This record gives sequence, C-alpha cells and structure tokens, in this order.
Amino acid sequence: MEVIGRFITNAMVSSLLAFYFSFLISLLGRSLIRSKRLLFYFCLLPFFKVLFDLIYSSHKSWIVHSGEAILNALPNSRMLTVFLEFNGLLYFGMKLELLDLYTFSLGDIFSEVVGSWLTLTVGFIYLSITLLYLLYKTIRWHRTKRWCKTLLSRSTLYQCIKRIPIYQTDQPLHTPILLGIFKPKIIFPRKLLEIYSREEYQAILAHEFAHIRYQDNLCNAFIFWLEGFLWFIPFHRRILAKANFFRELSCDLESKRLPVITALAKTQNRDFISPTLIAFSSNGRELSRRIESLTSGKRCSLPWLIASWIFFCGGAAFIFGSYFLPF
Repeated sequence: MEVIGRFITNAMVSSLLAFYFSFLISLLGRSLIRSKRLLFYFCLLPFFKVLFDLIYSSHKSWIVHSGEAILNALPNSRMLTVFLEFNGLLYFGMKLELLDLYTFSLGDIFSEVVGSWLTLTVGFIYLSITLLYLLYKTIRWHRTKRWCKTLLSRSTLYQCIKRIPIYQTDQPLHTPILLGIFKPKIIFPRKLLEIYSREEYQAILAHEFAHIRYQDNLCNAFIFWLEGFLWFIPFHRRILAKANFFRELSCDLESKRLPVITALAKTQNRDFISPTLIAFSSNGRELSRRIESLTSGKRCSLPWLIASWIFFCGGAAFIFGSYFLPF
C-alpha cells in the first residue's frame, strides 16, 4: 500500500514539475512563433508532456524497489544531475539519484519525511477527488449531449456546404455554434441569420470550417477528460483560456477581418465550456481582445509561417525529449 501512495505522490509532484517546466519553455519560445494556430498548440504542449511522461517514464530504477532509505543514505551520496545534452541529442535532463544509480524524486522524500500513513492519505484524497471530478465531467458530458440532441431536433436544415449541414433554430441560442465531433453540424439562431450580412455569414462559415478542418472539437474532448486527472495543477485553466483565445483568433483570420469584427459585434457574448461544441462568440474581455487583435494584428507571412513551424517543431522536440525529475 505504501508503494501505491508513494507512486501517486511522485506522479503528482513530477506532473507539476513537468507541466511548469514545459510551460516555461513554451513561454520562452512564444515570441518566435507568429502563427496563431501554432501558438494554440504550443499552449497545449504542457498537458501532452505530462501525459507523455506518465505513460512512457521508466520506473525500473526507482528507489522504492531497492529497499533503501533516501534520508539515511551516506553523506554526499545523493546527487542532483542536470544536463542539456545527452548522447548527442540536445534536450534538458534532471535526475535525483544515489550513488548506486537508483533514482528518486521529491515525492519519495515527502513520503519519508511525513510517513507512510500521511502519504497514503494524500494518495487516497487525490484518487477520491479525481473520481468525483470525473463523475462530474461524465454528467456534464451527457447533459451537453442531451442538450445538443434536443436543440438539433428543434432546428431545421438551412443548407449544406461541403457535406456539412447548417441548421437554423428559434430556440434561445445567442451565438452560432459548432457541435459534434465526428459528424459536425453548424447551428445558427434564426434572429442572427436575419441581421447578418452575406459577408458576415460567409466569414462565420469560414471560421467554423476552420474548426472542423483542425478537429478542434476532438481536441476539446481530449483536453476535457485529461483535465480530470490534472485538476491539482494551479492556473491550468488560465493556460487553456489563453490557448482558446489563440485558436479562435486563428479561425477568425481564415476570412476577411472586417466581416468577422462586425459579426462579433452583432453576436451576444457567450461562453460555452463544453467538450462537444464550440461557440463563435466570446465573453466581453476575450471579445475585446479578439477585435483588437483583428484590427491591429498582421497576417502571418509565408516566411514567418515556415519559421514558426521550425520553432514549434524544435520546441516540441525539446520539451518531449526533456526529463523532469523521475519517479
């Protein structure tokens, strides 16, 4: 049982370190990337890095299997090794290890300091909150699906473009939405269809088709469930909000800017925090930032787009190749 409690504690500590080290690297590289879509992916790298580490990290040399006590080890036998290059590959590495090459983490030290019972208690609390949070997310998932099914049943087909059905509805909906993961559909409130100009309507369609092309609803669903295991990481929702801002801005830039700005001005501010649908509008603060970026920002040129891809691939390789405190 102590091994389970220590493993959960190590996983939490290592996840925090991996997340914030990855986020720091993404912050340093953000100024080199001009593509809004790549900035969206760059903000998500810390989440994927944590998942990658939890799945592929090796536990073969973990200290708990050796039966040794870290705090009772001989003086100068505990080492912190930091390196930026290993076997000719450039990446960041950090290890806590004993002279016999068994690795340990801060979670192991926590377990020895506070004792096995408190470590078990921390692990039990984490598992309990995680299960409750996943149950809450499951209820939200089914409620959203039921709401979408009801909304769709009360909507009428308006037209079909590129095999994507577009519906109109008289239901109390205040913004166009994209719903569905594998069978996407776009729904417009009938009142908004009456006040949108043709250019604004085309701009909104270009925006939603960009979401479909990049499978953003599928990405939403993945992050929605992954967040259920990373609830203990502070400020992770702010990072997701920043990523969502870059994603919406990248879709706004798929068409002419002026129709997008006027369409946003005619659309009531609304946030949908859901794994199965994306709203065209934003809340007041994000909306003003989107309009400001559209009016003052410049479109990413082809040389900068190529350079952004190079920086993004290099940064992603560096992050996923790095090793943050083993467990």
